[in-house]
Amino acid sequence: METGMIKITGVQARRTEKIEALDTMRMLISDISSDVLLFPEKWVTGEYTEEEVLSLLDSIDIDNIPFFIPGSFSVREGSSLYNRSYLFHYGKMVGHQDKISLFADEPIRYKAGSSIRVFSGDDLKIGIPVCYDIDFPYYSKVLMREGCNLILNPSLIRSNFVEEWHLYISARSLENRVPVVSVNSSSDPFEGNSIAVVPYRDGTGFRIRKTISHETIFEITIDPSEYEEGRERRYEEDPGTYSFPVVENIRF
Repeated sequence: METGMIKITGVQARRTEKIEALDTMRMLISDISSDVLLFPEKWVTGEYTEEEVLSLLDSIDIDNIPFFIPGSFSVREGSSLYNRSYLFHYGKMVGHQDKISLFADEPIRYKAGSSIRVFSGDDLKIGIPVCYDIDFPYYSKVLMREGCNLILNPSLIRSNFVEEWHLYISARSLENRVPVVSVNSSSDPFEGNSIAVVPYRDGTGFRIRKTISHETIFEITIDPSEYEEGRERRYEEDPGTYSFPVVENIRF
């Protein structure tokens, strides 16, 4: 990030049982050198306590990764279960985002998150809508209000809904002039097809550049100078009012 460019790596990890998660993660990230590293939603099956998640990540060398989002986990807090995504900054956990919009039968098991969080550090303001959260425009609009300049979306999308998923990611990027990276599991019936969408100026308007991956590990490099002025102007031009009961800024 010293040159102003941001290198982002997505890992389309296959779903694995809890007992195998540590070895799998070590193997997948051993040769990665990136500014941002993102895994899919619930790629590790089973439930965790927060202490177990932190113990797992403490056993992996992530101290050299500026921004690490290890997907999302099913995290138990007392009687409640959350679909929770953590953010680590050079190996230190700085906060988490709970999934707000629960999909299909998730409300039977999970409790919805109660706040939208923006994580601010090293000139990045990151939002982490978890999977289905990205479908709803208000979420990204609230992030834009808080100055978010990168959206990372851990996902778990069945392969027969890839087209619709990619439309949502593209729309959130174009309508807000902000990069959106969404990472899926490569396991059946999901089969990867992760997508990164980056807006760029073309004359007086904006287009989007899409990268769709069929590899386990994929990389993109983004240049904020291509979209940053457009992102700020787009928010000022939008006459809509978007809100959520609790919005938090996590600075580190």
